[in-house]
Amino acid sequence: ISDSLLRDGEFHVGSYDNALCARHFAMAERWDDAFDQYMEGGSKAEEKLDFMGAVEMYQQAKKCLAKSQRTPSLQRKLSPHAALGWCLRELVRYQEAEKELEFCLKQTMAVPEKKRDAEFEEIELDVTTTLATLKQAQSKYSEAMEMYERALPIARANKEKHSRVWLAHHVASCAEIHRKSGDLEQAKGLHTEAMGYRERAVEEQSCTILELALSFTQLGCTLSGLGDYSRAFSLHKKALAGRVENLDFYHSLVSESLNYCADALQALQRGGEGIPLGMHAVKIRKFVFGPHHPAYAHALSVLASCYHSVGRSFDSLGLLKECIEICEKVFSKNHANMIPNLKLYGSVLSDTGKMEKAREVYERALCIHKMNFKEGQNAHQLVKLQNAMKELSKSSESLSKASLEMPIPSFEHDNSKTHAIVCTDIGHRASDEYMLSVAASLQKMGILKLVSVIAVSPPQVVRADIARGALDSLMLSNVPVAYSGVVSSSTKAVNAATFNADYGKPSAHVNNTGVELITRALLRAPEKSLVILATTCLGDVSEVINTHRDLFASKVKQVVVIGSVKPFRRRSFVEPENYGGEKENDFARNVYRSCQELQVPTVTLCKDIHRGFPFPSAQVDDLASSNHFVATKIQRSEEMQANGLWELIKQLKQESRGYRIPKEPDVKRFHKYTLCGKQPNSSQHNIWPMVVSINLELVLGLLCCIPMYQDEHFRWDTHQVKGVDHKICRHTNAASGIIKPEALSNEIHMLVGFALRTSLLNTSC
Repeated sequence: ISDSLLRDGEFHVGSYDNALCARHFAMAERWDDAFDQYMEGGSKAEEKLDFMGAVEMYQQAKKCLAKSQRTPSLQRKLSPHAALGWCLRELVRYQEAEKELEFCLKQTMAVPEKKRDAEFEEIELDVTTTLATLKQAQSKYSEAMEMYERALPIARANKEKHSRVWLAHHVASCAEIHRKSGDLEQAKGLHTEAMGYRERAVEEQSCTILELALSFTQLGCTLSGLGDYSRAFSLHKKALAGRVENLDFYHSLVSESLNYCADALQALQRGGEGIPLGMHAVKIRKFVFGPHHPAYAHALSVLASCYHSVGRSFDSLGLLKECIEICEKVFSKNHANMIPNLKLYGSVLSDTGKMEKAREVYERALCIHKMNFKEGQNAHQLVKLQNAMKELSKSSESLSKASLEMPIPSFEHDNSKTHAIVCTDIGHRASDEYMLSVAASLQKMGILKLVSVIAVSPPQVVRADIARGALDSLMLSNVPVAYSGVVSSSTKAVNAATFNADYGKPSAHVNNTGVELITRALLRAPEKSLVILATTCLGDVSEVINTHRDLFASKVKQVVVIGSVKPFRRRSFVEPENYGGEKENDFARNVYRSCQELQVPTVTLCKDIHRGFPFPSAQVDDLASSNHFVATKIQRSEEMQANGLWELIKQLKQESRGYRIPKEPDVKRFHKYTLCGKQPNSSQHNIWPMVVSINLELVLGLLCCIPMYQDEHFRWDTHQVKGVDHKICRHTNAASGIIKPEALSNEIHMLVGFALRTSLLNTSC
């Protein structure tokens, strides 16, 4: 078998795994060949960030080398130990890594002086610098600096023998030790030098932009430490663009750039823009590294700082607790990496009124600082901690700067801008978050101001969490969210697990009922300035009318309802119908009658207007290419729903055996509107590419809140009551109820895409 793995004297992997081939060589007692395969396999595992797999490979390589009959060169002898030390460092197994690298150092030091040639000098340099990097990770900065002070002059002296990238690596590694130890000006100079080497290398096409992105990141971090956040953000954004262009979005380096961009934005008091980046960095790092790795902990800390900067400190608490728990498990008790996290945690505790706990945390951070840094070393960090302690001593023990109750966004005296409250059962349709994406774009364009979102219909709290997470990911973290407190007559059981949105995490700031939040918005709003969009259960709007009737009449400009009304009768009120259970119908009747009595205009959009609206799977796929997790979740959910419905239709056809197929699901409607008359083959399982229409009910409802869309794109009947026009679109499909649906579809696609890509810094445009 081992002979068959060789061809023309060289090994070709083909379909064989390196480890499998190595085992065959080992069984044939061809230890050197086995060693080579294990080393190659370990290198491949490292490239895939599979450090656990790489460690196993390198350990096997050590065993094979020990059994070899040949006397290995020094480089061959040390290579598995050095590689193993590097991987163990990445896994935060510092003691094991130190053992491997110290072995390498002892072996190099044991070489007689007369045998120390140029090749030996290269090996010694590699061993010394790798060990110095480990010492830095252990926060043993003095030892690390001592090693690099010896190594860097050797690297500079040998630069003619190597590429610019090689020299840049050593200069940047030395700079990182200076940065970590607090000597930021020295780090800035060295990182600028390293970036110059890499820029020349890119110009000469001897390396890719990915190598230069490393310098952007390192210099950006240094500038952040010096307080030059604007330039730091510019560099991190460059690194992000280069990495997204050349790597998979779920690569660890992409998450690194997302993380640092978010950190720079919150430092620039733009935490709302940093939150979407931080949320994606947390998701990617958890996926790549797992939930117990310090890289994931760092992402949690940055996201917490973004929430803290926008006043949502209570949402920061849980993130920081998880971050610190991870760090305490993987780092030594007094590791320097704990200090920034503890400083932030102390600030959050202080703002949430937990003064005594904050003092304990600050004192712990000060103690760790003194244990890791000499006098005068990293002085700026010490000053920040001391200032935080002084600020804390001035604060009242019971005073909480942060509030659980989110403020109502400010109203602008601009008649061209629509101020809207949305009351909806978000999450009921797979594409509901597209509505929030459209709102985000229209708000950025100055056309809409989203005042609040109320989640109605059971499970209200789960729906509210989904809305909260989606809004945060679309740079709308300042929009308050509430859940309906009105009891519904619906008895239909809903499994919360069906809401497949991993961004729908509980938020401490979702703590108002819908009635409370609408009332607060009405009190803040100017006269006749609010538009309310409502779907399904109108209980919260009805309750507000009952308790604050005059306030509602004076502040509400229009009520838009996605539902249905009875045919008109002359000189009669518009009457709703078919809103679900008995209570829902009562709520709807009260809202419609009260609006007409109070002369508040209503707009009713038939809930079936979305049928046949042209929004094909290709457009959903294009939006998913933004890599925004809202878009990928919608794509996944819509595809699963379409294919699941198709499988159910096939099953019903088979069971009916030629008889009339049951009405549920409505096969005729599915073929007519979702597939536009296309007939998939019965053997076909994936019909997603054939889908030409998805349910954009909420998006269409939101557009009806905005006069220019309401007037230009929908066909209305008008019924006048007390001199006030009430609009109704009775059409049960897009072709008859929407003017130029293709043009509107393209505009919706543009608006959604703009929101998704803008929130990720246009990295996917």
